[in-house]
Amino acid sequence: MPFRKWSYRILLLTLISAPLFCQYKTTVAVLGLDAHNMSQSDSDLLAGRLRSILVNWDVYDVIERTKMMEILEEHGFQQTGCIADECLLEAGRLLGVQKMIAGSVGRFGDIYTIELRMVDMETAKIEASATYDHEGEMEVLLFTGINTALKKLLAAKGDSGAWLTQPEGTLIIETSPPNATIYLENRSIGKSPKTISQLPKGAYQLELTIDDKHEPFSRAIVIATNDTTRITHTFLPMFGYLSMSIHPPDAMVFVDDDVYHENQMNHLKLNTGQHTVKVFSQSFYPFKKNIHLKKDQILPMDVSLIYGGHDLKRHQKHQKRIAMTTATLLSLNVVSYILANSSYDKYRSASTSAEADRYRKRTEILDKTTFGLSVLTVGFSTATLIKWIQIKRLKHTLGIK
Repeated sequence: MPFRKWSYRILLLTLISAPLFCQYKTTVAVLGLDAHNMSQSDSDLLAGRLRSILVNWDVYDVIERTKMMEILEEHGFQQTGCIADECLLEAGRLLGVQKMIAGSVGRFGDIYTIELRMVDMETAKIEASATYDHEGEMEVLLFTGINTALKKLLAAKGDSGAWLTQPEGTLIIETSPPNATIYLENRSIGKSPKTISQLPKGAYQLELTIDDKHEPFSRAIVIATNDTTRITHTFLPMFGYLSMSIHPPDAMVFVDDDVYHENQMNHLKLNTGQHTVKVFSQSFYPFKKNIHLKKDQILPMDVSLIYGGHDLKRHQKHQKRIAMTTATLLSLNVVSYILANSSYDKYRSASTSAEADRYRKRTEILDKTTFGLSVLTVGFSTATLIKWIQIKRLKHTLGIK
């Protein structure tokens, strides 16, 4: 009888312990993803997300990245660029795992692609491989792409388990105005409106920004299994205040395309962001400045326009002097031309060689004088035109017709 009691106890203990021993899981290490035409830091982020998904699915025993790096560094092993099967096998033997997962992520034009493969350490063969292609924002790879690629890999291997029914949901984001930038877990995932399907169940931090004139939106959201989370948000404007003192007081103030008078500028309410302030008054030089208003900011501005009437009178006097000089030169030029022609006629009708020689020399001198006066006349005429253009522009600047 005692022997039979002990036999029953041993049998009972065996039955209880058997499921515990059957729960042994395969050990796996995710070595990393090689980057092609994109940054290694983004590739490392995707590899980290791949490890997290494997841990949450509870399909394998996943070696922690820090521990993996310590072991590999102790043996002088370089993880970067380890994509050949021989390299994966060597890393797997050093880590003492049964499976190795590695692959690559890259961009070709507008297409992003993820390639994963699993190597069995016992057979030293590739056990399964999978690819995932996506056209659009790179951030989608982090939230759904790596998840889908891993599912394909395990399906190709023939595994079954929790990963087959991994809880996922859908996130729909709509904003007014549209075209807002969407951040999920501090990563930009595109513009609104947007629908993100196959998003793993869980809590996320969502942020929406449109521009510096509207309040940003931020809140925690929860994605439920087989459910659709819809976020509809209308951006609220933000305001600041502009306080201006102006001289002369009758000046016109333009803020962007809107007109104001001095009595309206004590506490002018404006949207936050960039604005252009212009101040005009006749006979004064205009004022222009770009400002940037922040939320609830009161921005003081003291604008005193500079009188431009004195500059205009100075230019007009200068123009008058140039014009008078031009007229004088023109008159002298005409006189010199007439005298040169008269001298030339006398040269041709001279009766003696001495007389002809005298008029020839006089004609040459008068021709040179005429040419010089012509050059001076053209120069001063050009100066008169330039000064006229300057005065016309100055009048336009000063608001004088």
